[in-house]
Amino acid sequence: MYHRVVSEQDKSHCHSHDGIIVSKTAFEKQMRFLKNHFNVLSLNEFIDRIEGRKAFGYKSCLVTFDDGWYDNFQNAYPLLKEIGIPAVIFITTDFVGTGKLFWQERITGLLCRLYDASKSDRDFTSCFLREFPDKEIEQILMSVRGNLRGVIYQYISILKKKSKEEIEIIIQRLSELTGKSGNGDSTKESFMNWDEIKVMAGNGISFGSHGKSHAILTRLGKSEVEKEALESKALIERMLGTPVLSFSYPNGDYSEEVTEIVRHSGYRAAFSTESGTHSADDHPYRIWRINIHEDMTDNVPMFMARIVGLW
Repeated sequence: MYHRVVSEQDKSHCHSHDGIIVSKTAFEKQMRFLKNHFNVLSLNEFIDRIEGRKAFGYKSCLVTFDDGWYDNFQNAYPLLKEIGIPAVIFITTDFVGTGKLFWQERITGLLCRLYDASKSDRDFTSCFLREFPDKEIEQILMSVRGNLRGVIYQYISILKKKSKEEIEIIIQRLSELTGKSGNGDSTKESFMNWDEIKVMAGNGISFGSHGKSHAILTRLGKSEVEKEALESKALIERMLGTPVLSFSYPNGDYSEEVTEIVRHSGYRAAFSTESGTHSADDHPYRIWRINIHEDMTDNVPMFMARIVGLW
């Protein structure tokens, strides 16, 4: 399971969590290793084995991406095409081609700007906190630079427990005080558009749904989950002209009711973020994956240890 593949020069400017980032250099090493030592399946081959209850065979794997970031097109796709590796990308349809970011990246960008402003102006922090008295944000502004990302990630973990409306109020207030929207300042920090997706779809890359809005489905009512599953599927099928076979649960969260809605929506398989391998006898709507990110897999031995479950 991948999310983002970024160049070395873009890595320091990326506002996503380190746990979903792989450098382009490391990704190339990983893909060449898979090509030489594994049987890399297409999504159709993977699903056919699940539905037919056929053994996957020795050293089989499937390469997946969540979200649909632009760097999947810019950095991952050329390497996948060159090396000859199929993959599936789960896209969040409300974000395709819009320039909008997920709230996690928006708030990280805003807080990084606030931090920089606080370090260049001694009076900024006290003035800001009078307008926005928040203990967690005060802790962020008072932290040392080396700990900044970690403290922001802790704050985001707290925010995940809040409602979408509460989070948007915080982002709106931060935007007003910084004069920034929190959305990407460049194409690189955004999601793919339909033209880019169509190019990839014609060259060995499959596409599945990651919902419409990236909402955590276990927090929604039945009708809202149905909307997320059905409308995203219909749009992708309309834009690409091919059936959408698979779904990836946003944030990896699912329940018995959510899996049944996804199944009844016409998907033939659904993927979680739970760590582990999958056999043809396992539940087709609760597929486990192994998350790959730079810190744990920046060389081939570590990558190998990670994918066989030793790390």
